[in-house]
Amino acid sequence: MKTIILILMLCACCTQTMLGNPPKKIYTLARQNFSINYYQEQIKEWKQVLNQNSKNADAWLNYYLANHNVWQKGGKVTYPETQKIVKDAASKIPNSFEYNYIYYYNSLNKTRDFEYLQKAFELAPDRYETYKEFIQHYELKGDQKQVEKFCEKWLNSGEYSTGIFNWNYNVLAGLEKDAVLITQGENDTYPIWILQYAKVVRKDVRVLNIQLLKNKTYQQRLFEELGIPAFELDYAQAQNESQFFNSMVSHILQNLSNKTAYLGVSIPKGVVNNYEEELYIVGLAFQYSQQLLDNVELIETNYENKFFLDYLNINFHQDLSQEIVEQYNLNYLPAFLILHKHYQGKGEYNKASHLKDLIVNIAKQGGKQKEIEEYLKQAQPVPPGDQPAVFYKQLHTLAYPFPAGLKTLYMNYTEITNMQYELFIKDLLRRKQYKLLERYGSQVVDWRSYLSSEQKDIADVDLYKHGKPEKLNMPVQNISYEAAQAYCEWYTNTYNAIQDKKKAYGQKIIARLPTEREWMLAAIGQPLAGTGELFEPNSKYKYPWYGSIGYKPTVKNDKGCFLININTADEEPCATCPVDDYAALDGGFFPVPADSYFPNNFGLYNMAGNVAEMVAEKGLAKGGSWYHTEKEATIQAQQHYEKAEPYIGFRIVIEKLDDQSELVHKAHTGPPNTRWLTGNLWMDETEINNISWFEYLYWLKTNKPERYERMKQDTLVWNYTYNKPFVNTYHNHPAYRTYPVVGVSHEQATAYCKWRTGVVNEMIGLKPRLLKKYGKVHFRLPTEKEWEYAAHSGTHGGFQGVTNIKKDTIETSTITAPDYSYVANDWNYYHMLGNVAEMIQEKGIAKGGSWQHPKEESQVTSRNRYDKPTNWLGFRCICETEKIPD
Repeated sequence: MKTIILILMLCACCTQTMLGNPPKKIYTLARQNFSINYYQEQIKEWKQVLNQNSKNADAWLNYYLANHNVWQKGGKVTYPETQKIVKDAASKIPNSFEYNYIYYYNSLNKTRDFEYLQKAFELAPDRYETYKEFIQHYELKGDQKQVEKFCEKWLNSGEYSTGIFNWNYNVLAGLEKDAVLITQGENDTYPIWILQYAKVVRKDVRVLNIQLLKNKTYQQRLFEELGIPAFELDYAQAQNESQFFNSMVSHILQNLSNKTAYLGVSIPKGVVNNYEEELYIVGLAFQYSQQLLDNVELIETNYENKFFLDYLNINFHQDLSQEIVEQYNLNYLPAFLILHKHYQGKGEYNKASHLKDLIVNIAKQGGKQKEIEEYLKQAQPVPPGDQPAVFYKQLHTLAYPFPAGLKTLYMNYTEITNMQYELFIKDLLRRKQYKLLERYGSQVVDWRSYLSSEQKDIADVDLYKHGKPEKLNMPVQNISYEAAQAYCEWYTNTYNAIQDKKKAYGQKIIARLPTEREWMLAAIGQPLAGTGELFEPNSKYKYPWYGSIGYKPTVKNDKGCFLININTADEEPCATCPVDDYAALDGGFFPVPADSYFPNNFGLYNMAGNVAEMVAEKGLAKGGSWYHTEKEATIQAQQHYEKAEPYIGFRIVIEKLDDQSELVHKAHTGPPNTRWLTGNLWMDETEINNISWFEYLYWLKTNKPERYERMKQDTLVWNYTYNKPFVNTYHNHPAYRTYPVVGVSHEQATAYCKWRTGVVNEMIGLKPRLLKKYGKVHFRLPTEKEWEYAAHSGTHGGFQGVTNIKKDTIETSTITAPDYSYVANDWNYYHMLGNVAEMIQEKGIAKGGSWQHPKEESQVTSRNRYDKPTNWLGFRCICETEKIPD
């Protein structure tokens, strides 16, 4: 008996080994979308099944679909190979549903071969695979009754993705009445038709699938129905599919009247980019509008009142297409991130918190959790408490305005004090934010551990003559960089939440840490007059008391008394000060009250000494402290830290926002290729590239040939060492069209700006909407002040870490990089540092460094000299707009 059992067990094991795992059922890519390798493996497994039984109809269907999916995904399967599979199936299963279905599915002329789809349906009317094909066929024919019939059959079959249906329900819910939705994909078209015809949801919306609009008869019928003129370009005559889609969408948008047009998320990105100014994300679609649109309000309405969102948190059904659903759900994120920031700005922190949880959940399911959490971390809000009026009373007289380039900032008169910081901490406590309290609270300091052995027995009364460092009027210290940032966020949100028309800085502000450059400008305490000298290492402005008591480049006055709270261990007391063996010579062993000593010319206290002050760059502080020596407390000196320290504090700057700084993201895009800078000024996102220069040369050759040769760029700038091949390729080969133009002179760049002014004004004049929005435009080279202002917006006065500069390694750049390489700064200007140095209005001066310049010569304040065209010199334009009176 034991032998028999053992044999049976061995047989069972052998059978299982021989059979292996059965092959998987294959679905179209609209239902499941796996890797090419997965489908290639399934091809092998289904082929083995067919080798065992060549009349297995199900195996033929799955074998065909696996091959077809590899072909669609660009794998090593060709269309003739799928044709051969269909032909082979004809000899094995000629009268089956599977053969007739794959014959039709593989056909390139579905109208001619419609009989095969009908035959498949007759053989198996309950097989859902044919329903999508029937819907497409009858939609093209204009037979709405048949479309409704097969939509109902598909819905009743249960063979659909619940998640995709929920997603498309929200697409429809976010559209205006009688809207036109332009789509391309399968999963954002057919589910909508099923919702409309089988569930009677938003039948007022007209869906235009641009893939189906390749059919000329269908196209003409729909355009006539919508009052759109005939479209002249035939699909067969188009250069490529991309050109056809671009032209088709443009034709619809420009000619659709009395209906609001939307682009679905499946529309190619290139088409969307062509209408960046006119497209506004409103949820799961882009609304087309030639007028400025408050899309934030629309997103808020859709999210709060129209969208069905439960399925995003709870998976009620086991969904065969779950991975596709999770990828589609990522399309919620752009709108939800805009709305999250909007809630923060309005002070609706509960809503912001709930939405944040949903955003992170969507990102986690779609494999983007790390990226989204990093994005949210950069602007992590700290909500205000329930007593903003108390804080505002102090805020009203808190800061002094000082010039910083083209804008005015307001800087705190003193370092942030314990009293000011305590408001923040108490607010966290009121809201029971215990984790934040632990993270952002000031750490206890053993102050006596910082005393020398000779000073260890000093009595408290002498040691803390001006009060202990924890006293309310002392500067807050020993907090982390993240805590200072959190305070700034809280301060911003508290101010913005106050409902008071007389707020000191307008209705909206941003409170933040100053950049190093801003801190230095405020420290010197005089109006900006020649930015260069303030940043020279040997600047005469060593300490921040210029103009207050007569400039003294020392830390003592004429009587020898200290003007600053620093480490005086090696100093002698002044002649008139009381001699005390234990007293600190400068008045304090540790921090003293924040408004001690003389303020500078801007009324700012302790811009040197007391506590060193964090700036926007993490790990960098300025001004020195009670812990630092005289040499470490100059305006030019830097202090570095890695963690919270009892000698590191901070003060804030307040940036007043005007209407153009609000969260209406379209307000930042301006005349072609520019982004808003300040006032009526716009700047190019990138350096002028080769293709833009070719357009200029082509225009000259056609209209002013006598100037053409003079304006050609100098290709010989590449005529040395390893770059000689670029003499013939850089300016001519298509591969370098998006690289910055080089080899042009200051005069040529100025001439380009003049030409661009003319052609853009001509273009704007043909579009009343743009003429009303921008008026006349004038392109020119930027001034140095304008260029630095644009660069400082995101680089915080220093080196922009990842960029195209000369390096001291084998990775040294040997050429420029294409536009939109590397990372843009906070205002979305690319390559403000590195790539090519950029000409400004002052001839012979370029800014930003280049691929040929080291880090030290690629700072915002650096000046790069030139006297002729080079291979490291380019330019970008400033655009001034002038509104035309009504």
